[in-house]
Amino acid sequence: MTDYKKDFPLLKKGEWVYLNNAAQTLVPMPVLQAMNDYYMNIGANIHRGVDSLGFEATRLYDQARENVAKLVGAKDKGKIIFTRGTTSAINMVANSFGQTLNEGDEIVISVSEHHSNFVPYQQLAKRKKAKLVFVPLDKNGCVTPENLKSVLTNRTKIVVATQMTNVLGSINDIQALAKVAHSVGAIIAVDGAQGIVHIPTYVADWDVDFYALGAHKLLGPTGVGALYVKNDFLEKMQPVEMGGDMVDIVEEQETTFLDAPQGFEAGTPMIAEVIGWGKAIDYFFDIGYAEANQRVDYLRKMMVQKMESEVKDVIIYNKDFEHCPLVTFNIKGVHSHDTASVLDKHKVCVRAGHHCAQLIHKWLGIQSSVRASLMYYNDESDVDRFIEALKDAKDFINVLF
Repeated sequence: MTDYKKDFPLLKKGEWVYLNNAAQTLVPMPVLQAMNDYYMNIGANIHRGVDSLGFEATRLYDQARENVAKLVGAKDKGKIIFTRGTTSAINMVANSFGQTLNEGDEIVISVSEHHSNFVPYQQLAKRKKAKLVFVPLDKNGCVTPENLKSVLTNRTKIVVATQMTNVLGSINDIQALAKVAHSVGAIIAVDGAQGIVHIPTYVADWDVDFYALGAHKLLGPTGVGALYVKNDFLEKMQPVEMGGDMVDIVEEQETTFLDAPQGFEAGTPMIAEVIGWGKAIDYFFDIGYAEANQRVDYLRKMMVQKMESEVKDVIIYNKDFEHCPLVTFNIKGVHSHDTASVLDKHKVCVRAGHHCAQLIHKWLGIQSSVRASLMYYNDESDVDRFIEALKDAKDFINVLF
């Protein structure tokens, strides 16, 4: 198995087993070097002045936009708006396009959504006196086209869906859901934060209207994300932030704004982070989805098999899910925070709690869970150390309780 850990400073030390990739992936050296190079050798702002440094910063920034467009399958980079992250991108949909809703309109959503893809639409519904309609999930926590069809009406304006859920790793067929949503004239807004890491995506071919994603889920830095917007909707949306870099002509009483994407990017953006994200995408493309997913699938099967055969009283909530990078579980009678705390003493990093998704935990009938999430840079030794730590956790907790 190829050693990808050599590119990651934290993993090279061999001290930690990092299994919290659904929350945030680690950043490889080429990405760190790209950001460092910007600060060390360029440092200038973008879209300001005509100097060579500013020109080079702008070129790298625009190249990153092109890379994001390629990553999500957009036809051109002009449809990509940089944001502060996935949450910021989703809020832009709710606060900008959402203004077109009227009283009595319906927003269709499910309980499987991350809070970032639920609360903005819940609050939009309150502001506009719209109705929040919940689509039922199947037994795997997925939104099926049939279930979506069953709740749509001629008042449905927005269908909200995640590409991959962050608790169970359920995968929704976005292309099929988009077709169903459009059949009643609704738009579909997709949270791609988890999905883009493991699923080759084609927003244009799938006819997706909005697609939000963040850099830190796929080898990039924190604090930067993007929103893909289908061209038809860019003309209907109003900027939600005003200020420098997004204006065209400013008069005493009126201001005109630049066209998208710049018209939606007020102020000095996250220049180093955007440039780093562009490098992260190049780096990931060199590995490719096929190689990354093959490794994750292999390691997950190994993890589930060992948990079931070697760890007493373990309850796995997504055992048989295919192409899923997550193993979500509890140990019978033990709070998830206690399990994760003991794992931490063994230098094994996982996520515990409700993972900013309280509604899906309620659907599962539990308060919280432990989530071990894999990335292609994990290997067999990580799974073995996780299993040994988990066995020790069970023994340790037995002594306490």
